[in-house]
Amino acid sequence: MEREGVPLPESNISVRQYEDDDYLICHNICEIAFYQMHERVGILPSYYFPPNERERKRFVEDRNNRFVMLIDGEIVAVGIIDGCELSHVSVRPDLQSRGYGRAFVSFLVNEIIRRGEEIVKLGVVKGNPAKKLYESLGFKDKSLNHWVTKYYKPDSRLSRPPHEGMSSRDGDKS
Repeated sequence: MEREGVPLPESNISVRQYEDDDYLICHNICEIAFYQMHERVGILPSYYFPPNERERKRFVEDRNNRFVMLIDGEIVAVGIIDGCELSHVSVRPDLQSRGYGRAFVSFLVNEIIRRGEEIVKLGVVKGNPAKKLYESLGFKDKSLNHWVTKYYKPDSRLSRPPHEGMSSRDGDKS
């Protein structure tokens, strides 16, 4: 999907760049949100990637393009900017459908515009309910991509998240 035009109205939300100490919380929010979305739209098998040191290092190296949204000092959403593209935008599953995604995506769109881009792009999985949110923010379908799902041996990855629906506080215990 693509959006072109003026910046979006922003809410009075707290957003900051990713920090290394955020890794477990951010990893879990994104993995669980995508795991649940994949199950909801029928992308099976849906697997959970456990946290790992290589990913943590990659996150910190790219921290200037990773953002977290905070509510009462707690991380509730994560997202990545890659040039003109938004990716891995995730709201903690137990807090979805409360307007946090709209506020956070608006911030990320405006950040891309502040960085000098005129068009903002994002990929959306067919059937993802977030598509309605993106359309309401002015995104339009531009192309259709077919994704290839890589299947792993069952013992190579966890098949389910350790604590589905966990709050970010629970991420500190993993």
